[in-house]
Amino acid sequence: MWEFSLVTTADAPPEQLWAAVGTETAAGRGRWVRVTVEDCSPPRRFANVARMPLVRVRTVHEFEPVGRGTRVRVVVQSSGPLGLLWGCLFGERHARGVAEWTHRFVGPDRQPDPAAAVA
Repeated sequence: MWEFSLVTTADAPPEQLWAAVGTETAAGRGRWVRVTVEDCSPPRRFANVARMPLVRVRTVHEFEPVGRGTRVRVVVQSSGPLGLLWGCLFGERHARGVAEWTHRFVGPDRQPDPAAAVA
């Protein structure tokens, strides 16, 4: 299994972030991938799973109130017979995309916490 996690903070409350990211969540189906929503608990958490041949990629977004803002945590995990290979070949690029996507919602002046890790 391959895993990436990102932790950052936003100056907005979870409800405000949820309103923004809620428009970006999707389920769907393509030729090689099927995406389903696994969990949707507004305004605290949502998760989706992309299923491809021999690999499953799960992405979880969590929004935790901290003072007047929100701690945002994103975890991406790939599993299955080709999960580790997927992580090695595509994981870093996917992780950068997740980080950029998250950055759009928390604001341009925010940076991920040093606790963020790629494993």
